[in-house]
Amino acid sequence: HIPANGVVMGIEPDPRHRHLLRMFIEHRNEIKDDMVICERGDMNHVHDSIVNQEIYDAGTAIIYRITLLHNDGGRQSAVLQLNTGELEETNLDILRSGNNFRLVEEP
Repeated sequence: HIPANGVVMGIEPDPRHRHLLRMFIEHRNEIKDDMVICERGDMNHVHDSIVNQEIYDAGTAIIYRITLLHNDGGRQSAVLQLNTGELEETNLDILRSGNNFRLVEEP
């Protein structure tokens, strides 16, 4: 667990089913969106694939696109889009307090 205020995007084995590979968008250790992109039945097939990742910040949305180029010549693309308003709402408490630390006052 590493506390962070950034947005993480990546590809990993799906924790709900280890034979699937998923792409995800994570913010503050919370998965905001994810999608299964392929099966991992033959791991050699996955290791020999090329992954191209593109990230576009449109201001109101972050678009995360991957393209998988398989060794057999096959190609797959998948896109996740996250509304940046979801990220701003989680930061309101921090912005109001003026620092990154949560203060607790005793009565």
